[in-house]
Order: sequence, then structure tokens, then C-alpha cells
Amino acid sequence: MGVNLSRLECMWLPAQSGKTRKCEERITEQQTREKELQELVDLHNTNSSILNIIICSNNRSLVDQTTSRMKKDLFSTSSDSDVDTNEEDEEELISDAIIVEKVFGWRSGLKNHNKTVSDLCMDILEGAVEMIICCSHATRLKYVYQLIERLNRSPLFKRKVNVWIDEADGSIKLWSKPELNVFGFAKVDKVTLISATFDSIMKKFGRIKVIPFAETHAPVYHKIEDSVIFNENHLATNAVEYLEESIKAHPEICQPGVRLFAPGDVARKSHNDIAESLRSKGFVVVILNGERKMITGIPGKGDISLNSYVDFNATEQEIGELLSDIYIKEGLHQYPYAITGNMCVGRGITFQNKNFLFNWGIIPYISSESEAYQTVCRTCGNIRHLPNYARPTLIMTDKMLKQVKQKEHQAVNVARIVHERYAESAQYEGFICEEDIKDMSDPEERNRMHVPSRINLSDEEFETIIASSGQPQEQLIRSIIQSKNNELYQTILTYKCIKQSMPQAAYSYKTHIQDVAKKVDANEKFVKDVNKKDKHINSCQFYIDNKNKKIYVIVYSGALNREPEN
Repeated sequence: MGVNLSRLECMWLPAQSGKTRKCEERITEQQTREKELQELVDLHNTNSSILNIIICSNNRSLVDQTTSRMKKDLFSTSSDSDVDTNEEDEEELISDAIIVEKVFGWRSGLKNHNKTVSDLCMDILEGAVEMIICCSHATRLKYVYQLIERLNRSPLFKRKVNVWIDEADGSIKLWSKPELNVFGFAKVDKVTLISATFDSIMKKFGRIKVIPFAETHAPVYHKIEDSVIFNENHLATNAVEYLEESIKAHPEICQPGVRLFAPGDVARKSHNDIAESLRSKGFVVVILNGERKMITGIPGKGDISLNSYVDFNATEQEIGELLSDIYIKEGLHQYPYAITGNMCVGRGITFQNKNFLFNWGIIPYISSESEAYQTVCRTCGNIRHLPNYARPTLIMTDKMLKQVKQKEHQAVNVARIVHERYAESAQYEGFICEEDIKDMSDPEERNRMHVPSRINLSDEEFETIIASSGQPQEQLIRSIIQSKNNELYQTILTYKCIKQSMPQAAYSYKTHIQDVAKKVDANEKFVKDVNKKDKHINSCQFYIDNKNKKIYVIVYSGALNREPEN
């Protein structure tokens, strides 16, 4: 909803660790503080509650799940929410509105209430609505903007507006559009971004303000690293092939009682192909996507729509709870059982509870590090205390494991480190940047890296350098560095020069000159082209920019904090 870093904050916590509960606690705290403040200054005791607008991913199951939790925890009764993964026109969206008690929601399929922005504005002014829950559909976001714009103009609206965007990195291209910038409205107090992954948000804004937490997860939280993990680099071009190769390597996956998490590729055909493959091996399979929600493979029952178990237009039950109830009711423990899909089984959705826990996961390669972590985390959560808890076995490639472990490290530690920085400095404001994240991810390696240096050359110095080569050229470069940057000279005095070059080809010039120049300008640490044999020594590299008559110096303190080799 636009950008203004002073009023934007980020709740960065591990996936499936209870972010919704933290959000609820924060809403309650803010409402209490606002009420206490208003009681001191408002003798007429007017309505001082904050209007909270919660925006979820454009995923029907996730919006229903959020609405259900808010309804149970913050309101005695509430509304169903909205969502749709298909394109909808504005007329359909208006007619999908419904209000129950203090919560307003949009949800496809509910056409018994025709609610316009004007009507909703009036309901808010009359105190009938304190919370709005909707999805990040472009048209609905436009309605939210129009609503806030109207409330901001109204002299009768005395309350603050707080916007909460769940899984914010997944919908950043929509809510960050300039035409949806709500920070121009004085009555918008805060916009809180909620997620376990902030790559796209950090890339867009450069730095973000993170809400501090002394503990980012409960002691009962099961992390990815707590699982039994098999690294298997099967020759597979898609999710179906990877699944089939994994089952060949582990035929025990096809035993009754197995509860398999088997996400597919984005294309819905992938989900059908996975289901068909698993059915041929005796599995009962749940398919969840925007096109259908169904169970297939129950002997004698054929394909069964989940709608035959529950009315999705009326239920308050979360999708994970519904599936566990069906698992028990139908006695599906008699068969190997799997859940597949992509967006509808990815970020935000909770499947596990006291009645259902995954014990296997086959995770295909996912190129996006954020989506990879979010997907694998469907096997995580606050489950270690449950009676049937056992470490699940996950199968994924080495590359997948490396990227999800890095994302998990960030999600577990960033808010805790921000909390520690607050304790260390009264001036700290909670902001972190990309360089901070890199430092947190691998502190020892980052300590060995330096910000590259740029040395400007005179015409004479440049001509002398390009006329020389080898050891004489290195000594000449070092002497020029000594005359122009003695601190750098002293740093690299005993460092081995492992490379000196004047890149000519376009690609080499970009990677060794232009990319390094960007790091110098941004004051960011950088290292490149350090071979494995040189990783344990202190080294430097000299790159001559023949177009602009400069030298770029890359420094790497490889011997720092290294264990001595035997």
C-alpha cells in the first residue's frame, strides 16, 4: 500500500511459527494502548478503537484460515473472508461482500450482500466494523484504497487505520504500486508487513524496520533442520519425475500410514500427474489448487470433491482441520496418503495439528529461495509437544537444502538480532539492510570480506601500468596504492596477489569492473574468484579499468579465524 519507511514495519518470523497469533497479540496491545490514551484526552469517551485492515495472499484457503483464526481469537463472531485465484470483474467483487458482527470480509460465492465502498464507510462510521479481511486481488486492493481515502476525508472518522499485509513479499507487486499509496492519508498510522521471507521487499526498499522479538519461536517449534533429510540429486526435469525417482529409491514411502507432502510445479497438470502416479502405487491423494479441491484414490469411491464434506461458502473450519477430520473419518490411515498442489499448499497454509502430522516429504526443486523455504515449512510448526510427533523424513536436492536452510537461518534469527541491537543502543531504530542480512547469514565468512577499493589513476600512472606486466606491474600498483591510500596499502602489505588483470571482453568487464564499482558505490562487502586453494590465505586482486583509468582492489582475509591445518 505504497511506501513510507517511517510508518512501515516488518514482522519477520519463521514460517508456521505462529505469526497470526503474534499479529493478534499486537492488535490487542495497540487497541488497549489507544483506548487508554483516548480515555485520558477524550472526555466524551467516543469510539477509540483502531480500524484494522488485514490483507492476505490471493488464495482462498489462506484467507479463510486467517478469518477463522481472527474470528475465534479476537471476536465473538465474525465474517467469512474472501479470495479467488481467478480473474473477477468489479461487479462480482462488490456483490461478494458480507458483514457479520465487527468483521467485514469479501469472499467469492457470497452474493447475498451487495456492499459498496460508500455503504462500508457508513458501517465503519457507525461502529459496526472494526476489522476488514480481504485478499491481495488487485481490484480489492483498489477498493481498500478508496475506502481509506473516503475515511480520511470524513470529519466524523476519528480513528486510526492500521494495515496488515500477510505474506507481503508474495504480493509486493500489487500493494506497492504508487497509485495505492495510503501513506498520504494522515489517519493511516502503520502498515505492517508479515512474512517469513523478505527478499523481494528488501530488494525494493533497500532497508526495512523489523519488529524485535527476544524469542522468534516457541520451544515446541519444529524447524526444517530438525527433520531427517535425504539429499538426493535425481536426474529429473519436473516435480513428477523427481517424485517417481525418490519413491524408487525409497519404496517404503508406499506403505500404509505414510502421510506424504508432495508439492507439484506451478502448472495444475503437474498436480494431476502426481496424483495419477501416486494412485498407481496405492495412494489416496488430496489435490488442492485454484481449480479443484478433491480426494482421489479411496477404494470404491472414485474422485470426491471436498465440497461433499463441507460447504466452503459457509464453513469456519480451516482447511488443515477439515483434511485431518476426513483422514480420521474415512480411515485413510489404511492407505499411503499424500497432499499435492502448489500455491494452495505453499506459503501460509497450515496442515498439521494434533490429529495429522506429515511423516514424509518429497520436495522438487523450486528456483525461488523464498518459495522453496515457504513450501518446505508446511512440514514444520509448533508440533514437537504433540503425542504423535516424530521427525518427518524429507527428500530434496543439495541445492534445495542449502537455500532453505539459509532462509530458515534468517527467519529464526533476524528479529532476535534486532532485539539485541535495541538492547545495546538507545539510538537504534530497528532498521536493517541487505548487508546486515548477509552478515547474519554467514558471519565468519562476511568478516573475511572487505568493501572493494577504487584507485583513480593519472594518465601517466595508467600508461606506466599498462606498459608493464607480471611482478613489476604488481609492485607498481602497490606503490601507487601506497601513495593514494596508505591504509589500504598497510592492509594488503603481506597479502598475496592472486590475480591482476585488465578485463577486455564485455562479460569480463561487467563482472570485474562494473559490478565491483557498484559495490564500492554502495559500500558493500564483496569477494570474487577466490579458488578453493586460496580460501585459507589472505589475498588481494587488482583489476585495471582501461576505459576509466582506475584500479579496483578486492581484498579477502581468508586466514581470519581459520583452524590451523594439520
